[in-house]
Amino acid sequence: MVAAGHFLLGLEKAGVDFVAADMPQANRLAIGIMSVMAQHEREMISTRTKAAKRRGVKLGGDRGYVITAKARAAGKTARRAKAQARASDLAPVVKELQAAGCESLRAIAAGLEERGIPAPRCGKWSALQAARLLGAARRLSAEAYRLRNRVLLTSLTRAQATRPLANGTGGRGIEARCAYGA
Repeated sequence: MVAAGHFLLGLEKAGVDFVAADMPQANRLAIGIMSVMAQHEREMISTRTKAAKRRGVKLGGDRGYVITAKARAAGKTARRAKAQARASDLAPVVKELQAAGCESLRAIAAGLEERGIPAPRCGKWSALQAARLLGAARRLSAEAYRLRNRVLLTSLTRAQATRPLANGTGGRGIEARCAYGA
């Protein structure tokens, strides 16, 4: 930074005219004042930093915090929940696009883009993002199916759950499904 101010003042002393691309209306006076103010700001920052060091404040960089496995798992769970919520919000739109003839992942991505739906990271929708969205929607529907079955099974009474199957095998139908589905 000091070199930049020195460079500008050197150009001025040499009589070289220049135009700043980011501020073409600036004249020699404005450039000189900005250069002096920048130098003053650098000196103030240096003074504050040295004072903080004398007080024992640890400055910048790695502060030695190590993310625990529990915190990492909580972050992963939160990200997954956010993705699942987004997938459930967009599932009707994707089904509508598929019903309209968007078969490929690129076509789905283009359809989402045309509707003005922002991509996960604020860029343009890609086929890979559409595939991830469809995967999340499938996982969500599979989880919803498992949850629905669990609720249905727990709502049955014990008498209903131990009744023999009507197919004549004598097996316990609901109990068998509990072992597999729950």
